[in-house]
Amino acid sequence: MKFRLSPTYDAMKISLAIADIVKMTGLGENKIYFDDKPMREANVSNDYVLPFLNPYDEPKFKFPDGTSLKEAILKFAKIDWKAVLFDPYGNFHLSSIPGGPLGDAKYTVTEAFTTNNIKFPFNMIWNQYRSSRITKDVVNGISIVTVDKQDPSIVYVVQDFNKAGIEDPSSEGYLGFEKLMIIREAAIGSMEAARKQLNTYKDRLYMPPFTNSFEAYGRPTMIPLKIVTVNDQPVRILNINTRINAQENIYWQSMEGEWMFFIGKGQSPEISPKTGGNTPTKTDGASKASTS
Repeated sequence: MKFRLSPTYDAMKISLAIADIVKMTGLGENKIYFDDKPMREANVSNDYVLPFLNPYDEPKFKFPDGTSLKEAILKFAKIDWKAVLFDPYGNFHLSSIPGGPLGDAKYTVTEAFTTNNIKFPFNMIWNQYRSSRITKDVVNGISIVTVDKQDPSIVYVVQDFNKAGIEDPSSEGYLGFEKLMIIREAAIGSMEAARKQLNTYKDRLYMPPFTNSFEAYGRPTMIPLKIVTVNDQPVRILNINTRINAQENIYWQSMEGEWMFFIGKGQSPEISPKTGGNTPTKTDGASKASTS
């Protein structure tokens, strides 16, 4: 389904904005869940609020005619790091990612898989096991650009570089060349939020994430986003392929997962701006900016 005469979602809580879009499909409130609670019962008081810049003349969160509802839902979900899914009963779920999107929140391990048949004989990995550290996903420089929520003429820029990732071959995540990530997002909305996001990204994106795939006996309770351990290493399951054959009496599940690591101490300097060095500067034109 696609938008026609989209409403403006500026200043709305993201969860409620997504629910409004979902209801356009004809799905009732009783079929919409936030973190496994019915929408009417969920506590959204701390949910992320979209910026309120100039919604009457230039709304930032209004979708052009022809934009798919799915595209809009995913855009909002990504801003607040939420997972979107339907359960077997057709209920729509907007859920926080177990363990947090970058592994920085509390989580519960649901299974412990191993290649050691003495430690966990009933959770053995069979047939295949592969693991790797994905260096291609590493960056060694991050720059974040945003605008002030109250006054969009004020632009904030924060940035950081991991010199060890460029110059030190013994450093984990070493590339030997500069690879920069640039984020331009008005929804961040303040210097403090930009610094917080920069610290969050640099602590993880300077390190190659761990990925693996393995095969084990099938479990009907296994679903994507559950967190398990594989040889004691936490892994968030992202993909499950199930093979069931009654004639051959087999029930196998091939699973793929990943885990983000925190940067090691001393790999990169902390962001500690000097006093008075981050006062916003209001100017005119495309070049206006305040940097740290």
